[in-house]
Amino acid sequence: MRLKIALPVRLNEAESRYQISAPLIHALLALRVTPVLIYPQADIKDQLSGCDGVLISGGDDVDPLLFNDKPHPNTVIEKASIEQLDIDCIHYCEKYHLPLFGLCRGIQILAVVYHAALYQDIDQHMKTSHPLIIAPHSFLSGMPLPSVNSYHHQALAQCPEGFMISAIADDGTIEAIEKADMFAVQWHPELMRDDPLLRFFTDYVLAKKINKNQNREQR
Repeated sequence: MRLKIALPVRLNEAESRYQISAPLIHALLALRVTPVLIYPQADIKDQLSGCDGVLISGGDDVDPLLFNDKPHPNTVIEKASIEQLDIDCIHYCEKYHLPLFGLCRGIQILAVVYHAALYQDIDQHMKTSHPLIIAPHSFLSGMPLPSVNSYHHQALAQCPEGFMISAIADDGTIEAIEKADMFAVQWHPELMRDDPLLRFFTDYVLAKKINKNQNREQR
């Protein structure tokens, strides 16, 4: 059973080309997933109706106006159309119980949608790696993740409403959150060798799809 995972696109600096991370596409294809690119200025329900899950990838910074703050000098705000696309995807997943996985910027916009604020410019998390402290009974429990990569200068200032913290860095930075069908991490699993997270998410989506089909058949 081949899955369809939706990926909201990104827009290049000149705003002339839609794009998505090549390593992420390659990682999903290796898991026998069909990536489906989702675009702004098109009906979100029509685009997501045939998809089994949504993956919100990295990108530029979340607009501080969304959490009632002024832009820091180092903040590079994501294009408004892409910002709204991510937000629309999150609301769709909430309404229709579609599994969602957020990576890097994905965890940040997810947190802001659920009323959390961000730190706009933190130290020592750009182009490095660090160990994780994983919460017991979280979705990360038991995964071989001695350390993760780090490519961000924005970070969650608090846990968003209704979520639990799944992992933190050794300096206390929130690195992963979860609730129901929503999972998000601050790092880039597609850039790590043998990282189990994309496999975890696709297995989760597959199990949910199988259960959904079985329930239909039993009606």
